[in-house]
Amino acid sequence: MLENSVPQYDVVFSDQNVKNPVYIHYDEFASPHIEAESLEDICYAQGFAHARERMWQMDFSRRICEGSLSRVMGEATLSIDKFSRNIGFYRTAENVWKYVEKDRTSRLILESYAKGVNAYLRLVRDGKVPMPIEFTALQYEPEDWKPQHSIGMVKLMAWVLNLSWHIDITMSEINMKLGYEKAKLFFPDYPLGKPIVVDSVFWNMQATAVKGKDRSKQIKKQNLGVGEYLNKSALEFEIEILKAFMNADRMCRKINGWGEASHFGSNAWAVSGKKTVSGKAILANDPHLQFSVPTQWMDMQLMCSKENINVAGESLPGAPLIVLGKNDNIAWGITNIMLDDCDFFKWRNLQDFTQVSGYKQIQESIHIKGKNEPFTMLVHTIPNGVLISEEIYRGTKNEKSSVLQNATIGMMWTGYEKSNEVSTFYQLAKAGSWSDFRQALQTIGAPGLNFVYADKEGNIGYQAAALVPKRMNTQVKPTVLIRDASDNMEAWNGSVPFDELPSIYNPASGILVSANNRIAPTHYPYYLTSHWEPASRAERIVEMLQDSANFNASYFKKIQSDVTSPHVRDIMKVALPILESNANLKYKDNLDWLKKWEYGFEEKSVPALIYSVFFDVLLNETFKDELGETIFRNYLFSVNVPTRAIYETLLDSSKFILFDNVLTSEKETREQIISRSFEKAIVLLKTKLGESKKWLWGDVHRLNAQHTFSRAGSPIGKYFDFESISTGGTSVTPNNGEYKYQVVDSSYTILFSHILGASSRRIVDFSTEDGSFLSVIPGGNSGHVRSPHYSDQLKLWSKQEYRLFSVKGTRTEAKIKKWKTTELAP
Repeated sequence: MLENSVPQYDVVFSDQNVKNPVYIHYDEFASPHIEAESLEDICYAQGFAHARERMWQMDFSRRICEGSLSRVMGEATLSIDKFSRNIGFYRTAENVWKYVEKDRTSRLILESYAKGVNAYLRLVRDGKVPMPIEFTALQYEPEDWKPQHSIGMVKLMAWVLNLSWHIDITMSEINMKLGYEKAKLFFPDYPLGKPIVVDSVFWNMQATAVKGKDRSKQIKKQNLGVGEYLNKSALEFEIEILKAFMNADRMCRKINGWGEASHFGSNAWAVSGKKTVSGKAILANDPHLQFSVPTQWMDMQLMCSKENINVAGESLPGAPLIVLGKNDNIAWGITNIMLDDCDFFKWRNLQDFTQVSGYKQIQESIHIKGKNEPFTMLVHTIPNGVLISEEIYRGTKNEKSSVLQNATIGMMWTGYEKSNEVSTFYQLAKAGSWSDFRQALQTIGAPGLNFVYADKEGNIGYQAAALVPKRMNTQVKPTVLIRDASDNMEAWNGSVPFDELPSIYNPASGILVSANNRIAPTHYPYYLTSHWEPASRAERIVEMLQDSANFNASYFKKIQSDVTSPHVRDIMKVALPILESNANLKYKDNLDWLKKWEYGFEEKSVPALIYSVFFDVLLNETFKDELGETIFRNYLFSVNVPTRAIYETLLDSSKFILFDNVLTSEKETREQIISRSFEKAIVLLKTKLGESKKWLWGDVHRLNAQHTFSRAGSPIGKYFDFESISTGGTSVTPNNGEYKYQVVDSSYTILFSHILGASSRRIVDFSTEDGSFLSVIPGGNSGHVRSPHYSDQLKLWSKQEYRLFSVKGTRTEAKIKKWKTTELAP
């Protein structure tokens, strides 16, 4: 049965839905190179190719979007479905589709893609091609695909990257427990002197202004409510509601492979022709997502000469076109802005909420496998927001909320706004210049993205693309969680005009780096976020780009594989002298490892593991006493915040107060806590691993990518998981090796599972004569477990090696290279 589920590529299918013959050429890594004579046919074939390899992945994601997992998995997933229905991913997709379908080209793309997916499903139902084994295991068949499902994939990705509100909740807990002044110590600012993507020159943009639709009033200012704001004594109960909301979100993220990670960032950089050996621009991009089986992306090329399309790169299964790519003229890379695009508001009561313009009450019905009657719940919405349902709290507490009986808490998110990302990626596929590129980005809504650009003429550029809400009062961030719906100063009042978003073209340095670091200086007039990633990855990339003025693709490979951390170097500049000067320090012989270290997290490194255990202990010794274990665990979830906070706490004397353990009568100092943390770390290492020659970073820092079945606890999941591999890096190195920070208690393990990193690596060098580029993904293009292409790129990825992606994927080229070809014949 497993063998029979593997697709056969050398085949002809008769298909009356295509206007002309369509060819899907499969290269040596089963990357589809689609050749068609119309836009309609090429999108149809892309839907067919995605469904052929990733139908299970696509169906599972759309069920999360719809809130319909329980229909096939039973009551165990009801809490996840309630969360999805409350947020309304699919309702939003339906609303956005009503907007998008007015654009003829976007409608054609989405409808053609859906028809292609359904063409493959018809072959499955007719017994002409095999059903993916996961459907057989769960005993159901996938339903037809709709354009709304593809829009839903984009909305899900936007939600995945929307994490700033998680730390908002935790910071509000800290604020309530410790008070405003001390709470501020736990939420650091972006450090001065560290890399910023676009400095003060960014708003001198008259020369590159793009004419287009003014979206500045798209997020309408609304009269959100009236009445007296509930007093602060209710804050504890409000936080309980939002913690239940957060826990439901984490369950949803976990089952779809997003749950444990929080550094959803990326690296992208470009150098202009004046900085390269060839005189041509080079661009690199590695988006950081949680590892999953199958992988998040699928390599693909789309060719249609009549449409002037020859675009290649990474596609998102379930959605049309190429997301991370290049065409014959330009290339682009993407990183997460880390935009704060979600706020919570409180109304006095439901009656006040119903007075907001555009209010709707919706009854959701969730069908549950094995149950005769559906579960029903009421959802209350406004155009760019939704109330948090009583059912979310009840799902985790099994009781009613006194707060929700007396007040109404709602969420506003830019993902609810109208946008057209399909139009963006269609225009990017055809773009020939910087002006075309910027024009394309105007229809992006959520997620907020940084786009790094390079072209065949040697130019480079950067553009932020997002609906950024204008907040009248930005001072409520980040230590106050819930905004007052009755206060117009706390309402959203439109969005930042596109031409006022950070942007730059051909900077004098000839270098652009975006690694989720701050994108604009402090005097930028609009609030973007307080959730920037640590500057370390950007800092290291900038350092390496200062080493030479003659770059090539080989040097870019070196940067993408680099595991040296400026953040750790800065920490050790403080810690190492303290440890060396402590005459009573135990285990000084183990300190020699750190003295000789150059702050690289290579797989064979001993000091990398010593430091990582030391850092875990240091976080515990510094912060846990003030916060208590429950809040501390939540604080550790958003890895970037404690990472930045400990850096500032070590360097800023005004924050040394946090080193004093409030649970003891002694007044501990920074020096004592650092020494104690080192000694405890060595004891843990000796106790759990033995002698230091066994303390190798790669032995405990391993990538264990899991299939949905494993994440759901199924015993058959292990047959679908990728093999475990040793990896280098950490969350503050260019080669991102994020792992979860741990509470140091009796259950502490010396295990640093690599949960998030480069979901693809691409290097585009415009000097290549044939237009080919370097790429690799941490898995394979096929979602079929017995396919030779299920994980055939994983070893390349783990060794920081690449495949050469050809963009000459025509029938002639396919015959020369002996690729296999599927033909869709009318």
